[in-house]
Amino acid sequence: MSEAIPQGALEGIKILDLSRTLPGPFCTLMLADLGAEVIKIQEARRRRNSLETLIPKSELTTEDLKQGYTPHRAIDRNKKGMALDLKTDEARAVFYKLVEKSDVVVVEFRPKVSNRLGIDYETLKKINPGLIYCAITAFGQDGPYADYPAHDANVIAAAGILGITGTPDGQYVLPGVPLADLAGGGMNAAVGILTALLARQRTGKGQFVDISMMDGAVAMLLARHGMLYGVTGQSAKAGQRPSHVYRTKDGKYLCFAGGEPWFWERLCKALDLEKLIPFDQV
Repeated sequence: MSEAIPQGALEGIKILDLSRTLPGPFCTLMLADLGAEVIKIQEARRRRNSLETLIPKSELTTEDLKQGYTPHRAIDRNKKGMALDLKTDEARAVFYKLVEKSDVVVVEFRPKVSNRLGIDYETLKKINPGLIYCAITAFGQDGPYADYPAHDANVIAAAGILGITGTPDGQYVLPGVPLADLAGGGMNAAVGILTALLARQRTGKGQFVDISMMDGAVAMLLARHGMLYGVTGQSAKAGQRPSHVYRTKDGKYLCFAGGEPWFWERLCKALDLEKLIPFDQV
């Protein structure tokens, strides 16, 4: 990880990133790019974390290995780094010292884990009352699923996104980009942290930012498919016609993304396929 040089809108903001998977590092990556000083705190005892399992070493070339390739290059660039075993008193003492001079802490631990490690919000705000503590979890801090572990695919399935993503014949397809991780978790966390920083300028107080990937996924679902379902009681599956990917005669693909009838009509005329214009028959 390269040493970050504070610059930009968030210059002077210090963030401690204890996250392990994709949502937290993506969040702090955006904040680092905006000028924040991000210190990535690795777990000292473990040799690998979830990010490192995204690309098995068996899929890397000899040249990749020679260059020291790691997924961290993509998601943890522009951050500083250190290793702490937070299960030890000595490491926690070091972490608490860092908290004293930091603005934001980002974690992905489930509530019981944070409490057990002594790095929960109630503990840290006694050290730094102005601290903004952002916890990104699959299902939030309360409710029956609060302490359940889950990854992106679990969340989009539970939220209903997977149920409308697939082919007309009923096959479900995982999106190529982890939506719950990046948008439901990481982006929402960045927005929450920026909002909390603005609020602190006005009040002088820090706060707890609770980011539920499930809540974020459901919000995305409602923003797009809630319109149709609220009127008709039906929800169209993404990837159905006319907005679709069509294979061409020469073996290539054409992606058409125009649900409006007038766009479909123009396409059919351009392709000399006017017989397909009746929109409700497509």
